Amino acid sequence: MELMMKKKVFRPDEVAQILCLSRRTIYRMICDGRLPAVRLGQGPWRISRETLLQLLPSPQGDLRRGSLRSAA
Repeated sequence: MELMMKKKVFRPDEVAQILCLSRRTIYRMICDGRLPAVRLGQGPWRISRETLLQLLPSPQGDLRRGSLRSAA
């Protein structure tokens, strides 16, 4: 969690590790619009910290708006 507070943008493989999903799932979510990401030129995709935080479960146990469950 400390890594999340230091970084402002994440690579798809980092997001996959944090969310315990496969890289392929993350790329699929980017391509179908469920996961907002940006790509500068031909470089790798980047996902913002704010987007990632919306996908994480809240401390109360319910999921925040824009979560994986509501997107499915």
